[in-house]
Amino acid sequence: MRKIKIFLSLFFFLASVGIFTAQERTSLTQTTLSASEAASHIGEKAIVCGKVVDTRYASSSRGRPTFLNLDRPYPNQVFTIVIWGEDRNKFGEPEEKYRDKQICVTGIISSYRGVPQIQVSDPKQIQIKEKQQIYFSFLSKIEFSSSIRNFMIQRLNIRKKMCISTNFMVSREIQI
Repeated sequence: MRKIKIFLSLFFFLASVGIFTAQERTSLTQTTLSASEAASHIGEKAIVCGKVVDTRYASSSRGRPTFLNLDRPYPNQVFTIVIWGEDRNKFGEPEEKYRDKQICVTGIISSYRGVPQIQVSDPKQIQIKEKQQIYFSFLSKIEFSSSIRNFMIQRLNIRKKMCISTNFMVSREIQI
């Protein structure tokens, strides 16, 4: 009986904060990776996060690509975001806009010369992480079930007024 009460309480809590919207269900199914983890997920759709430490607009190269390198600069980059020239105007000046920012990029991870990359064509694929989001990103390293962990991260991103201790109390109370 007690388990049923806990389950129903959790269900109504999740329903009340909107966990069952289509957009959030989609984001819960995507894997969030650090730039260094991306190499072992070639061919998968994922969210890759890291700091843009090096940028380059190759205006005279074929396809006029813009490269955003995460965590380590070229030629030792860990992960690269590629914006082709035909899509560049949608981003403004991406080499300036994203330089020295913590970002997350969504897309299919491919590899070019052994370096994992995501090619983006829409600015919605890249999100700049706010300071508060960076502070809470350690939640992704805690071993909860992935749906609960992603739920907590999603809630922290959307409802920035939530307190981290509240999330830990909830997770311990339902014994994840």
